[in-house]
Amino acid sequence: MGIPIVALVLAILLTGSVTGPSRARPAASFSLTITALQNPVKAGSEVRIEMVVTNISNREITVSRSNGEGQAEFSGYTAEVRDRKGNLSSETKYGRGLKGEGGTPEAPTVTVTNDILFPLQPGKKLKDMLIVSRLWDMSQPGVYSIQVQRTDPDTGILVRSNSVTVTVTP
Repeated sequence: MGIPIVALVLAILLTGSVTGPSRARPAASFSLTITALQNPVKAGSEVRIEMVVTNISNREITVSRSNGEGQAEFSGYTAEVRDRKGNLSSETKYGRGLKGEGGTPEAPTVTVTNDILFPLQPGKKLKDMLIVSRLWDMSQPGVYSIQVQRTDPDTGILVRSNSVTVTVTP
């Protein structure tokens, strides 16, 4: 009699409930794919990344996009840049300022943006561009790995892009 009760208790603990519904995690409503617009890039030049947002849901979604070319950082996109060893590159003063860092109490950093909202039907795509070298120091020759991410406003899921490699030459 003791063994069946122990087995029942273990079954309840392992499944979480006896009759409760299974709750699947929400899926992101879009995917994010990036491409380096130029590779290799000469040291000191802008490193531009094209981003393609694809609606992978079964309903229309709304995607914000900055009204200025190469200003995707104002639309909720963030990027990570790593060197060949996997170390995070240094953020630029501009990159820190976007996060509210780098200002002083006497001269705080203020960012003003103007986004345009685009309806995106299932399967449709929207392109945007991010100048990654504005946010991260890529001034030294080397190989850099770049990944872009953005939070899905509908689900709260952080959507990460593929990773691209860019070579900066002297």
